[in-house]
Amino acid sequence: MTKTIRNLKLIADIVRSRYNNDVLGLKQNIIFSTFMFFCALLFVIPFLGEWDGGVYNKSIRDRGRASATQDSHFSQARYYLVQENKKKYYFQASELLLNNSLQKSFANLIKGYLYTSKGDQVDFEGDKGVFDEKLGDLMVEGSVVMDAGDTKGSAKKMHYLVDKETAELLGDVETMTFYPVEKDYVEVKGEYAKVFTDDNKVLFRDQVRGKVRRDRKYEESLHFSSQYLFMNLDTGRMDLSGDVSVKKQLLTANSRRGEIFLENYNKRLKYFALYDDVRVEEQVLVGGQTPVKRRAFSEKLEGMMNESRVTLTGYPKVYQQGDIIKGSKIILRENTEVIEVIDANTNLMLKE
Repeated sequence: MTKTIRNLKLIADIVRSRYNNDVLGLKQNIIFSTFMFFCALLFVIPFLGEWDGGVYNKSIRDRGRASATQDSHFSQARYYLVQENKKKYYFQASELLLNNSLQKSFANLIKGYLYTSKGDQVDFEGDKGVFDEKLGDLMVEGSVVMDAGDTKGSAKKMHYLVDKETAELLGDVETMTFYPVEKDYVEVKGEYAKVFTDDNKVLFRDQVRGKVRRDRKYEESLHFSSQYLFMNLDTGRMDLSGDVSVKKQLLTANSRRGEIFLENYNKRLKYFALYDDVRVEEQVLVGGQTPVKRRAFSEKLEGMMNESRVTLTGYPKVYQQGDIIKGSKIILRENTEVIEVIDANTNLMLKE
């Protein structure tokens, strides 16, 4: 019996020893297989593509972005810039954010001024603004007001380029320009205006309309509209193109292009001129009582202020009360049914 028990213990020890060896071998196999797997993975990854670093790379990017957007925040701020002992610009704001790495300034309720190369001051204000120091670019939005000396304006947005010394006004643009030679005012509305702040010039486009308001009380205003308008205060002239219309009292004239003269109506006392496909409509009183519509067509029209008349040339024709009047030159006078017709050999006065 004792011998049998001893034999059973021996068999149990042998089985236990083999089991432990098998388990140990299995563990070693697992460890070795895992090691080989990671070695193979490290070998294959370069051929599949570059690892972007995962969460570690994101952390690096976030730190870089945070470093690049280090801002300085100020309330009720005032900001000056002077270069080479010359004033460049100044503005104040209820809130100011300076981004040093981007070299940009962000402001709320901004108000300030810039200086042109001639030292002239350009004032501006708006609800918010962004100034890019690298590009010399100022963008002001919301209830924008600009004052460039003789020209003042308002718009939804202003884009000012410091180096080019131009102010672009966009959206619901309204300007008033003072012409000091004759002490007249030119009021213009439209969707876009470019003010050359150092050159006495203004360019308008898109639904342009306005009037020339004369300083002399006895001279009525001249209303105009077009798609494009270029105003040069140095020459005292305005050039219009695209659906041009000019209105003076009861006379309305339309054409493809035109000119309005601001300074002393030039030597010929010409006030305005229209060219190409000129069409005129005018209300005249027959006998001082009955209004009659008069229509005229020509290639050119000149408006004269000294005698309150317009001159038609270039195959002019006038339609009045069923009659057609032709000549080499036709003169229409305001508020009268009298028409003056001139040709090579004849000077006639026709009255219906």
